[in-house]
Amino acid sequence: MAAVGLDRSTWSRIVARLRATEPKLQAVVLCGSHACGEASPDSDIDIMALTDGAPQRSDRTWFEIDADGHLIHVSVGTESLDGFQEAEDEPALCALGFPVDDVMQVLWATPEGRRVLGEDPSERLPPGSPSLGTLWSSI
Repeated sequence: MAAVGLDRSTWSRIVARLRATEPKLQAVVLCGSHACGEASPDSDIDIMALTDGAPQRSDRTWFEIDADGHLIHVSVGTESLDGFQEAEDEPALCALGFPVDDVMQVLWATPEGRRVLGEDPSERLPPGSPSLGTLWSSI
């Protein structure tokens, strides 16, 4: 997978670290600005680690150094593959009542992960009720 913005060795290290620390890992999905092709040199890397059953850890974060020596923040959310599928029709949080195009790219997946996610796991999330309370509580 040729993800946008960083060298292949950085993506490979991220995937390898997640595979080593999450034994039931089914897929590693790139989200955010890197998945959209809109990352700047200061952009963090947003990842979703999808597991078979409950993940060992809910979230994790660390820093990577890319091939040019830049320090990059990696932010990983974890969820079961089933939970990810079930959330497909849920409204986007913090979208203030607007639909959201959630662009994602699969960096790595088992055959089962590929089957569930398909070639392009991106989705259009429906609008939810506009609520500043929801926005405030998520900050």
